Amino acid sequence: MFHAIRGRKSLPIRHQNILSYKNTLYAFVFPTLLRVPHPSDTSKEILSLLSVMATNTMANTISPALPAYGLPRNAQESVRLNGQHDVYTTNMGFLLHPTIEAALLESAAAGPVAVADVATGTGIWMLETSIQLPDSVRFVGLDISDVQFPQPGSYPDNCSFRTLNILEPIPADLQDQFDVAHIRLLTCGLRSDQWATVARNVLQLLKHGGWLQWTEADGTTSAAVQSVPEASIERALKFREAMIAAAKRAGRFNEDVSSLNHVIASAGFTEVRRCIFSSDRVPEMREKASRLAKGAGDGALAMLAKNDPGAIGMTAEEVRKLSKGCDEDFMDARAYLRWNIVTAIGRKPL
Repeated sequence: MFHAIRGRKSLPIRHQNILSYKNTLYAFVFPTLLRVPHPSDTSKEILSLLSVMATNTMANTISPALPAYGLPRNAQESVRLNGQHDVYTTNMGFLLHPTIEAALLESAAAGPVAVADVATGTGIWMLETSIQLPDSVRFVGLDISDVQFPQPGSYPDNCSFRTLNILEPIPADLQDQFDVAHIRLLTCGLRSDQWATVARNVLQLLKHGGWLQWTEADGTTSAAVQSVPEASIERALKFREAMIAAAKRAGRFNEDVSSLNHVIASAGFTEVRRCIFSSDRVPEMREKASRLAKGAGDGALAMLAKNDPGAIGMTAEEVRKLSKGCDEDFMDARAYLRWNIVTAIGRKPL
């Protein structure tokens, strides 16, 4: 990340006592679950695991996918989400868009400010962003489920979590309360006709003059790519096609992600802008991005193959074999998956 790294604060004292534990857990658990090489920046990855190590799901509790979330809510999915966070922020180059960060810092210098992280999941974006910004900035993680929330006492005092279904009317105590709202990757949880509802409800969360940053993966731009002539992309292509088929069957394949800026403009946001990045912009992230995307597909395809074998034309065992083959093809990013990352920002009128 570019500007967001400047002025990094150290972790709170209560986190420092468990760093050695996280180092050990990281060394064995993270590479096993994601099958990625051990990165050199251990401290960053420890932070990326911060919420996972403290979540209720680490006690081998496996919860079924909720209707509004097309993937499992369990320990492995929490680790995948935190790895995914690293892929997105590295390829985007920021946690907060420079325009939003500048406005937030200006407001923070004048008085209390607050940030809402909608569909927070494990809270990883919020927790990492809280370390980059002044302690006076208050963060609230909002999600339809609390299963992946960190346990109380494991995160900074200026962070908190509560449940919220962003598709339902915003409670009065949350209306007009936030200077910034952040949303990322609701693709698995929304039908295309629900995007406008989210945008209108987020507008209610914000103070007048507050900013929204909304990031999504554009599945219509996904592709299997080879980086060397002798690599094969056939299994990656088949896996990609199965993922798209599953998403379409669930009504979650949104073909209008590239026009996310129009969605928020129609909801009443002004000063709307759109940024488009590629998931393979940073070469070192290509293998990791592919494995994480495949990890999401593994869970969704396995559930679909079990519950509706004819939906994707594969049995659960065939899905497993295809996934294993992709693992081999993705080694050293000889073959990999890529897609566009779309970020739209906008401001609530003053």
